[in-house]
Amino acid sequence: AIMDFHFQPGERLVERPLCDQLGVSRSVVREVLRQLEAEGLVQMIPGHGPAVAKPDLGRTDEIYELRALLEGIAARACALSATDAQLAVLEGALENLFAAWASGKPPAVMRATTGFYEALF
Repeated sequence: AIMDFHFQPGERLVERPLCDQLGVSRSVVREVLRQLEAEGLVQMIPGHGPAVAKPDLGRTDEIYELRALLEGIAARACALSATDAQLAVLEGALENLFAAWASGKPPAVMRATTGFYEALF
């Protein structure tokens, strides 16, 4: 739901409504919130509780710098060794990505981007 922007950055995540929405106990919600915090998707705000993490522009820059290096290596490896079948899958993933961008829907773009990288890697 966070990745699909059902919950917005900075939005508080209140346990009781989450339990009701998901049909699970508070202990399950607490454990999932801890896991999401460890993954950087949720942050604990003192005195307010959990909230959807807001992007950290400094960290984002570092992530994209590393991704650019890794993607270049992966693209080179793919270009040197991909089979025709693998290239066809990659081309289909790229077409899906273009269609998602044209839709203007961030969740669709995120899913299509993930599909493209899965095909590339």
